[in-house]
Amino acid sequence: AAWHLLGHALASAGRCEQALGPLQRALALQADHVGALGTLGFALLQLGRHQAALAPIERLLQQQPGDAGAQLNLGVALLGLQRHAEAAAALRHAVALAPHSAGAHDNLGLALDKLGHYAEALQSFDRALELDPRLLDAWVHRGITLENLDRHEQAVASAQRALDLDPRRCDAHNVQGHALQYLGRHAEALACFERSLALDPSQPQALLYRSIAYTELERADEAL
Repeated sequence: AAWHLLGHALASAGRCEQALGPLQRALALQADHVGALGTLGFALLQLGRHQAALAPIERLLQQQPGDAGAQLNLGVALLGLQRHAEAAAALRHAVALAPHSAGAHDNLGLALDKLGHYAEALQSFDRALELDPRLLDAWVHRGITLENLDRHEQAVASAQRALDLDPRRCDAHNVQGHALQYLGRHAEALACFERSLALDPSQPQALLYRSIAYTELERADEAL
């Protein structure tokens, strides 16, 4: 229990790499320790190690198949591995177990968008935002899906809601800029990509779309 408590405290403080050792020690002492399995899966997800996260999450679900948080984490891991159909199935289960979880609805929307089920994805994002209007990721994801539905004006508005919550979100600037390009509003699009690149200059896609905006504005020499 002590090793798990230490690992949990470190993971909760965002020190996920340091949490791994204590959690593994806890599981060496008790292989079926539900808390340690759940925290280890969470820590590995935070580190972007989706394949490694699957094993502890699946072991936890073998013991507690009705654990909504573990089911959500399973879906997130599968999303990270681009196993989108499996992710959607896991996340539908998570939503059934925890219908008031905004995060579950948001991640289900992501999986559905990746599968090309855009109308259903939009419903998931809308439900997530009904539950938590300040869920910034859902506003960004909703904007992407609206673009996929060719609803570019609404995509601009959705990205703006994200930016109202956090003006430093590069992806929200990029979504808004991309939608504005489709609307032929190239000067406004350029401003979006400039703001995004000021926050993070190492974004190949934003650099590409900025070049397109310069070209559309007949300022191609400035794109270099």
